[in-house]
Amino acid sequence: KAIASGRPVVVHVFAPWCLQCRAQEAILGRLSSDAGYDGISFYRVDYDKQKDGVKALGTPRSTLIAYDGGAEVARMSWGTSTQSVVNVLDAVK
Repeated sequence: KAIASGRPVVVHVFAPWCLQCRAQEAILGRLSSDAGYDGISFYRVDYDKQKDGVKALGTPRSTLIAYDGGAEVARMSWGTSTQSVVNVLDAVK
């Protein structure tokens, strides 16, 4: 529903045991409170518990996907640098 709304959305495919996922989570935690990203809705898909969602997204764990206007505008897997996360967020900013 959030993606179909057309508003900016970032989805994080996350597994709690995944080191890259936890690094991305920490970066997202810092950046999501930045006023520059106020208009973005953030969602997490649990890689282990939401297999249908993971399959629908067609993605591995440790992935960020940005949507704007109901369409995917950026995707990044495995990146753990602040810049790699910022690149995804800036696609919908």
